[in-house]
Amino acid sequence: MENNFTDRLIEKCKEKRSHLVVRLAPEKKDIPEFISQRFESVGAVLYAYCKGIIDSICETVPCVILPIYIYEAYGVGGMVAMDAISKYAASKGLLVIIDGVFGGTKEAVTGHVKAYLGGELQSAAEGGFYADAVTLSPYSDADGIKEAAAFCMEKGKGLFVNVKNIDSNDKVHFENIKTAENDEPLYKSAADDSGAFGRNFIGKNGYGVIGMSIYPSDEAYEIRKLNKWGIVLVNALGVNDFSNEKLYRYFYEDDGEGSLIVVGDQVLNAWKNESSFCAAEDFAEVAGKAALEISKKCESKKNNI
Repeated sequence: MENNFTDRLIEKCKEKRSHLVVRLAPEKKDIPEFISQRFESVGAVLYAYCKGIIDSICETVPCVILPIYIYEAYGVGGMVAMDAISKYAASKGLLVIIDGVFGGTKEAVTGHVKAYLGGELQSAAEGGFYADAVTLSPYSDADGIKEAAAFCMEKGKGLFVNVKNIDSNDKVHFENIKTAENDEPLYKSAADDSGAFGRNFIGKNGYGVIGMSIYPSDEAYEIRKLNKWGIVLVNALGVNDFSNEKLYRYFYEDDGEGSLIVVGDQVLNAWKNESSFCAAEDFAEVAGKAALEISKKCESKKNNI
């Protein structure tokens, strides 16, 4: 369809000359005091902070991701804020991913997908949630994931399967357990299955509506070889040196458009990292500059691959 999610995502990346995704995960303790003192409700504080960030990055990055658990921690007010933040981001031209790692039974998968991806932004204003994509657990009913993929293909929405969540080969972690079938870690099977599901739902740019979310490690880049149809969210949340080669192997196996770099505190709390040079009131401006600088570094390295 003309509104295919991956096609829209790739066009946004080209338009912004960026493959950066900013993780909007505000912790109240990190929000400037002048904002916290301005509002009585925690939801209003979260919204005001994220609105400032969104305004500063909307011309620089193509996409934001909102982790549900951050907002759930603040109760109903936090969820109301998440809803308002996602819709505001969309109104500013950003694509929105809700990171809920939804999964389980067929009913649970399709129920969550339809709840967050079922409406357009205009109709969502009437009370429903809005997002362009959500994250899923790979350990879910296969028919549920297939049905969700078909739904997304019809609605122009996307899915990202959480395939690898840790930078460790320790076998105590569930995703690293070797399978009896081929003696490979379970996360590789999850990536392979995601590719098998996604290749039936391909957009014009050659990518399917089912992508993958991974934590970068020396082994995880092999995922690009296992699933060439899925756009990869590379969670670079703890990365400080964006000139490092580690992140760019994820672009090797495609045309350079199949991977996105997810950052968080590097942008949201950039004003704290430069506290001796800026006031808290400048948090949004500093965040925008940080996003632009990281984007330029990533694009420069990617284009030289």
